[in-house]
Amino acid sequence: MTLSVSESKTPVRKSHRTKTQLRRGATTVIVLVVLWEVAVRIGLVDSFLVPPPTTVFTQLFTLAGPEALPAYALWMHIGWSLLRLILGVALGAAIGLPIGIAMGSNRFIKLTFRPILTFLLAIPSLALAPILILLMGLSEWVPVTVIAIEAAVVMAYNAELGTSSVPRNMKWAMASLGAGRFTIFTRVVLPSSLPFLITALKLSVGYGWRALIAVELLAATSFGLGFMIFQAQNYMDTKTIFAGIVAISIVGYIFERVVFGRLERTVNAWYAISTKER
Repeated sequence: MTLSVSESKTPVRKSHRTKTQLRRGATTVIVLVVLWEVAVRIGLVDSFLVPPPTTVFTQLFTLAGPEALPAYALWMHIGWSLLRLILGVALGAAIGLPIGIAMGSNRFIKLTFRPILTFLLAIPSLALAPILILLMGLSEWVPVTVIAIEAAVVMAYNAELGTSSVPRNMKWAMASLGAGRFTIFTRVVLPSSLPFLITALKLSVGYGWRALIAVELLAATSFGLGFMIFQAQNYMDTKTIFAGIVAISIVGYIFERVVFGRLERTVNAWYAISTKER
């Protein structure tokens, strides 16, 4: 089997394009950091309110090391935030995915739950925090519950889109061969909906991460990146505040580009191949 010239060059072109995008992104970040450093050093910005990047990154490494109080405090804060995020997204998926799949499979269920989803989509998740604090008090379950609600809505909405987008002729073809509902769901509906479900998971983690940090500022009682920033604010520790912001952005970037970027590429490639084979 031989490949055409255009087919053989496609992976090379994609790899070159990816490297070019990474270089441009890295260059933009470096330029912004240098401008930030220069602006502080020449006095355009108050170094107490906005410390230079060198000071921020020094503080970041200090918080991550044994000299911090407590030792390795940054990792503890990140660990607690990730634990709350994982629990919230898992709980939201357990609630939202069945509802979304049922909505995409049954018109009556769709008409029943769609108004509720539309209503919840219009409410910022942070607006629910004060109500949950009144109901639960200052507890670890407040940020988890906020993330779960956010994730459940996103999961249900995307699962409904994915399930309802499956062509009916594919279902009818399987049914004509004697397949039952469960077989049709596992062999047709679920694989066809997988790209939508991956997108739902990615959005749930992204929205949940932002909501989590905000809720931790209000309701966290121990560790967490939001809690760390709130504590630093009380002591006017701007170095730690900016170090926390940098840590939040780094973790978010890892989720966006490394974890879900690779997962999306793998699933989309598999889906494209399976679609051609049908």
